[in-house]
Parts: sequence; C-alpha cells; structure tokens
Amino acid sequence: MAPANVTMAGCTINGTVYCLRNDLAQNLFWYNSDLMKQFGYSVPTTWQQWQALGEQVAAHHPGYLVGSAGDTWTDDLYLWPSRCPANDVVGPNTIEINLSSPNCTRAAALVDPLIKDGSVTLESVFSSTFDKTYTDKILALVGPSWYGADLFPGLVPKGDLAAADPLSWAGQKPATGEVGGGLWFMSSHAKDPAAAAAMLTWLPGHLRGLPRLRRRPDEVGSGAEGAVAAIVAPARLGRAPRPCRWYSTSWERVQPGRGP
Repeated sequence: MAPANVTMAGCTINGTVYCLRNDLAQNLFWYNSDLMKQFGYSVPTTWQQWQALGEQVAAHHPGYLVGSAGDTWTDDLYLWPSRCPANDVVGPNTIEINLSSPNCTRAAALVDPLIKDGSVTLESVFSSTFDKTYTDKILALVGPSWYGADLFPGLVPKGDLAAADPLSWAGQKPATGEVGGGLWFMSSHAKDPAAAAAMLTWLPGHLRGLPRLRRRPDEVGSGAEGAVAAIVAPARLGRAPRPCRWYSTSWERVQPGRGP
C-alpha cells in the first residue's frame, strides 16, 4: 500500500489532519491484452504513445476505443496528469484556474484529435448505451482504480482488462490524477466527538466489507454496519480493485496541489 504521508497529503495541513480518505482513486491505464496482441499494438507508457495508438486504431480498427471523455471527471483523466492548473490550491483561500497554461493546451491538443477520429468517445462510461455500443470495443481506457470493481463487472467479461502504470509525459517525472477517493470529516459541532472520531477511523477500512448497501430504511440492520449502510446507501461508492503492484506506485504519482 502507499505510505500514509502520500495518501493523506490532501487531508493534512501544517501537520494537522483534518479528514480521512474513504478510498484511493488514482488513475491507471486499463487495456485489453488479448486485443492488443491480436492487433499487434504495444501497451503505451507515455501520453504521446497513447495518442499515436489512438490514431492507429482509428485508421486500422475503427470503432474501438482507447479512451472516454464523456464524464464530469474528464479533466481529472487528462488535464490533471499534464499538471494543468485547472483547480490548484495555491493558498488558504486561493485556487488557480488557468486553462491557457501550456500544460492545459498540450493535453487538449492530445485528446481533441482522438475525439474527432472516434477512438476517444464523448459518451459517458455510465450512460445507458455505453455497454451496448462498446462492450467488445474497449481496447483501452484511462480511468481510476475503482473501475475494476464498479464499472467493468457486467460490462466486460472477467479477465478481459488488465491494469498498467499511469501514462506519463515523455521526458517528465511521472504524474497522474485521481477520480473520487471520498473524504470523511467530523463536524466541530459533534455532540460526542469521541464516538464520531471512532466512526471516522472505522469507515475507511470497512465499507468494502459490508455485505451490500441497503436502500430502504426498514432494511437497515443494527450495529455499526447498519448505521454505515443508512448513511451511504443513497450514493454510489468508489472502490479500488484487489491490490496489485500498480496500486501503491500509481498513487504515489498523483500530482499534488489539486483542490477537492
């Protein structure tokens, strides 16, 4: 696992911890190894290689995807890894947004041609038609670690997609973004701070162990698990896939400085 000083960086200010992370949501490069071999492609390691792959796919295997840009977190997939200052915390009350930065325009110049040629879709991966259109057409996707547990089951056959290290810009230190990774806070108005603190320290390590998230109040069980189910049932949880060698290394590449 990634060290705490890395995973908790966004929750720690001047040595004081203000929140706890629910999960890690670092981006990975997901790909279909069988299709890669069948088509004669190599798994890219840089963004430039990824763009070249998309151009080849559009020319020789039209209809297949190397990415998606149809969700609200698209900037986290492509702009953040490019160190684009789209939402950078630069002070206690200051956020920098500068989409004219070269780090932003280079990312846009990388993705836009692939959107135009169809190898990157503008359809959301959670749309009602994505599975019907692309189930057998996913050559690759840039996406968070929780895709492995929350997107791919039911979308592609088990074992079809593998995970590789996040893409990096050639000649630069590797960096990536993240999608989600919720934060738990305790209110300063809590009537029982000790109990609230105990709940917060329990939540991050146990949510994935819940048998299921119950939707109706009359279905919520008793005890801590029942209480958590009642709290989180309305929301879709992002969960990381089973630990693998990319889990900690990819998290350490998350570019710091972004606002929540």
